[in-house]
Amino acid sequence: MTDFFYFAYYRLHQWAEKREQNIPIVLVLAWLTVVTFFHVCTLLSLVTIIFRIDAGFRIPVSNLGKAAWVVGWAFLIWIALKVGRVKEEAYSPERIARYEKKGFKAWWLIAYILASFAAMGGTTWVAGAMLRSLSQKL
Repeated sequence: MTDFFYFAYYRLHQWAEKREQNIPIVLVLAWLTVVTFFHVCTLLSLVTIIFRIDAGFRIPVSNLGKAAWVVGWAFLIWIALKVGRVKEEAYSPERIARYEKKGFKAWWLIAYILASFAAMGGTTWVAGAMLRSLSQKL
């Protein structure tokens, strides 16, 4: 799984470099912000489904609040990437050899992102339906 994480960063960074030569990390952060949001929503929905508590969070209503929230989330991801030295590790010759040995493909990353979205959508829908049914019983 660790190799796939680094492969995901490696491929996303390569795609971003083709589109944005100056600051490709902006595109990488945009993708990682969206995908990590999917993961967090899925986990919180699962907590809601399993323990029957509202484990959701509130996103600000105003556009400025939403923008600040997304920028803050992306900033935390950027810090984690820098502290973890993810770029250096993802582009290391040993890691690239492992990608080739394991046969990682770019479409795997696309499938992973789509599956993350589907998991978030499905679990969020089930959690919402469950919370609505609980509130109707009260």
